[in-house]
Amino acid sequence: MAALMAHGKVLMMQKDEGENLSRWLSHYSNLFGMNNLTIMDNGSSDEFTLDLLRSAEGGGCKIIRGYDTQHDFQNKGGHFNNIIKSWDAECDYDFALPVDCDEIIAAFTDTGISRGSQDIHSVLDTLKNEQRALRLDMSLFNVPGRPEWFAPVRHFHKGFVAAKSLEGIDNGQHEPWTKFTRDYLGVRLTYLHYHNRPYTELIERTRSKLSDLMDIDNREELQRNLHSPKIPGSHLIEILLSTEEEYKRKYDGEIQIFVPTFSGSNFLTFKNNTFLWNAAAYLAANPDVVGYELCGLHHYLRHGYQEGRHLGK
Repeated sequence: MAALMAHGKVLMMQKDEGENLSRWLSHYSNLFGMNNLTIMDNGSSDEFTLDLLRSAEGGGCKIIRGYDTQHDFQNKGGHFNNIIKSWDAECDYDFALPVDCDEIIAAFTDTGISRGSQDIHSVLDTLKNEQRALRLDMSLFNVPGRPEWFAPVRHFHKGFVAAKSLEGIDNGQHEPWTKFTRDYLGVRLTYLHYHNRPYTELIERTRSKLSDLMDIDNREELQRNLHSPKIPGSHLIEILLSTEEEYKRKYDGEIQIFVPTFSGSNFLTFKNNTFLWNAAAYLAANPDVVGYELCGLHHYLRHGYQEGRHLGK
């Protein structure tokens, strides 16, 4: 790895993630090297997942076992806090990235969205030694039934920190804070969030996660807990309250973007109309956006689409 590239260390907790884990390992090992990945296993029993963990461990990934209770998962922020602070005491590195297993980091560039290592490192290299927490202002969630198409979830921000700056981290990695300030800096990065599994698999996993917290067969109880901040995993309840058809159509009224796994163009689609993203055209049509630091595509997905902005010619 080139000396100027940012040295990131990545931390994640998972259980039986299988396909997501294989994608995660491939992406982050390509970015930072297998020896800079740490996985806390939350009690996996799936053979494919266990094989992946063994193979990754043999390649240099650190696997931490023994934290296999639901309490560990619901309080992973405390575990992450301890591990990152141990890195700060013992390691020379640039960034600590606490990431979920279904999250693939990508960069907003001047022309679109890229999963490429060079584009991601180009962003990270500008953030070394930043004293504020670093915020990915929104996430892009995969669209059910449409491989590599994503829809913006504008309120779903996540965070990471520069080395030797962490003060604390919440359980969802949404709002870490540093010992220097509670402020944060928005960055030209996002997560491609592979949250939406095939419907049957998603229902099974969601029921498993919530079964110890509430009566998952009591619809009235589910509705009471739907928006309760006191219930861990309350955001998952909406899944159990949705039909399969509702689930498949959940992003029908939203702008969707194609993000290829390889280098390539980004297409946008809405109500069966498809457009090739053209950053220059968008900025020409919306000159007040030229100074928007997170780039034109970020602006369009975060604000411009809902504002009815023209994409340009």
